[in-house]
Amino acid sequence: MNENTLRELSIQTVKEACEKYWIDKNASYFQKHLYNEEVPVIGLDCADEDGFYVIDSAEYKGSVQTDKTCMVTAELTVHDTEKIFRFSEGVSIMVGCILENDEIYFMAVHMVVNKKSINSMDVVKSPSFYYKKLMGSLCDLLIEARLEESVVLFDEDEYYNLFHERRKFVSVDQMFWYICENYVLEQDWEKMDLFREMDMEKRLMNEDLVVETCFRIKRNPDEIVWIKMIVVFVLDVAGDSAERIFFMLKDCTREMTEKMKNLEFARTDFLTQIWNRRYTEELIEKRIAENKKGIFILYDIDKFKKINDSYGHLTGDDMLVKISESVKEHLREGDVFGRLGGDEFVLWLSGSGNEEADKVRVWEIVESTKFRHSEKGIEMDIHCSVGVVFFDGEATCFDDLYAKADAAMYQAKGAGRNTIVIA
Repeated sequence: MNENTLRELSIQTVKEACEKYWIDKNASYFQKHLYNEEVPVIGLDCADEDGFYVIDSAEYKGSVQTDKTCMVTAELTVHDTEKIFRFSEGVSIMVGCILENDEIYFMAVHMVVNKKSINSMDVVKSPSFYYKKLMGSLCDLLIEARLEESVVLFDEDEYYNLFHERRKFVSVDQMFWYICENYVLEQDWEKMDLFREMDMEKRLMNEDLVVETCFRIKRNPDEIVWIKMIVVFVLDVAGDSAERIFFMLKDCTREMTEKMKNLEFARTDFLTQIWNRRYTEELIEKRIAENKKGIFILYDIDKFKKINDSYGHLTGDDMLVKISESVKEHLREGDVFGRLGGDEFVLWLSGSGNEEADKVRVWEIVESTKFRHSEKGIEMDIHCSVGVVFFDGEATCFDDLYAKADAAMYQAKGAGRNTIVIA
C-alpha cells in the first residue's frame, strides 16, 4: 500500500469514528478499532447523552510515519443544539493508526475539548505526552528535544543499546554533530542535515513536518548498522515555529540487508534515483572495455553552495533532482548516468563515431540542465560547468578519464562557469 492510500484510509477510518462518536453518541467504533487492550485511550468519555450534536466543520490531516503507520489529527467545530456553542474552541483529536490485514486500527486515541481533556484526570498531560508514548512503541530509541528549554531527553539504556555507549547532550546540534562525527559513515552525512534555519522555514510553510531517512553507523571497526530515523516536528500553539522535535531511531539492518539483495536498490543513489558512485564506476569500466568509442562527461552545478545558502538545502536537493531528471530524458541504450556525490555527476555516452554529431548531443544535454529558479524574492540562473573527454579506444580506465574531465571542468569554471570544455 502506498503512502497516499495509507493516509486516505487512516483519515477515512478516523473520520467515521468521530462522526459516530459525536453524531450518534456511540464510542464503539473507536473501541472496535483499538489495536489491542493496552492502547492508551484518553478523553473518550461518551458525549453527553442528553444533547444532540452537530459538527459544523472538520479538518483531517494525516502524516505517514512508516509503511504501516500514520498519525491522524482532526480539528472539529462541534456544538450542542440544546446548549448553543458549548464547545466554543472546538475539539482536537489525535489518533495513531496502524495497517493490519488491510484494515486500520488505532494505537493511541487522545481527545481534547476546549484545550482540556474530557477525562478530567488527564488534563495535566499534553498531547505530546501521548505522541511520545505512541512513537516510543515504534522504535528502539526515542529522543525528545524541547527547543525553548534547550533540553534533550532520552532513555540512557535505549541509547546504550543502539550506540554501545552512554552520553548526555544539551542541544540538538551537539547531539547530531557528535553522532555524525563518531558514528555515521561520511557518505551518509548529507542525510543528517535537517535543521538549517532556511530549511526549517520551508518545512513549516509546506507543513512538511515528518521526515524519514536511513543512514549507516559504525559501532566498531567490523560492525556496520543501518539506522532508520523518523523526525517529527511538533509546532507551538501559534503554528509558526517548532516547539519540540521527536527523533525515532530504529535498527533496520535486517530490513536493509534484504533490500540490498535487490541489486537495483543497492546500486541507486537515494536522492536522485540514478546510479550511485560505486555502480557508475563499475558500469563505465565495463563500457571502456567493450567499446571503441565513447564520451566521458563530468559536471557539477555552478555555485551550488550559494544555492543552498540562498534558498536552503531542501531547495538544493530539489535542484539535484530536477537536473538529474532533465539529463535522464536524453539517455539512450548503453549510456551511463550517475551521481558521484554532492553536486557532482558523471555521464558516459556511447559515441556515434561522428564527433560533430556527438558534440551537438553533448550540447543539447547540457542545455537541458539550465533554468531560472525564483524563491523568496530571489531569482537565480541555474547552470553547470562541464568537462568532456572523447574516448577513442586507447587503453585507459575510469580514473584516467575522470582526471582529464575534472581538469577540463575546472577550466570551464575558470572561464566564467556555465560552459563546456573538451579535454
